[in-house]
Amino acid sequence: MVTLEALTEVAIAGLGECIETLGYEGLELGSTIETIPEGMVGGYIRLAGEGQDVQLGIVSSLAGCQSLAGTMLALDPEEDDPLPEDELWDALGELSNIFAGSVKTRLSHAGMPVKIGLPTACDGSGESPTSERSCLRSIKIGTVEAVVSVGFHDAAA
Repeated sequence: MVTLEALTEVAIAGLGECIETLGYEGLELGSTIETIPEGMVGGYIRLAGEGQDVQLGIVSSLAGCQSLAGTMLALDPEEDDPLPEDELWDALGELSNIFAGSVKTRLSHAGMPVKIGLPTACDGSGESPTSERSCLRSIKIGTVEAVVSVGFHDAAA
């Protein structure tokens, strides 16, 4: 059985790899926090395993999500308009998929095969999908302040 600490380490390494593919030079780790700050939006994705399910998420301010999505789509923030809401959610879903794919590979190598679910949007209500055990970690991606959420629960529960 994987521990929350080990899962969080795998997720942060996977997210680091994901954001490096977008052209960022890595992420800066902040502290562990208790709740997601009010107004943060982003995406969550489930990885379904045989014994345990994993829930991953990345959230930021709306401006931070626009920045991450814009970088992913090679938009120029000085020249291009912000993405319309539907395109922003699509881009955040794709970012969640890339993040999940990196974590899936790492978990598979560790003997925990999982299947990637569909991404889900987080609308800024301050609530995140619940799991029995979870960790929220503040991070910084370039100039974007964000939170990575990692959680899991027994699949049989």
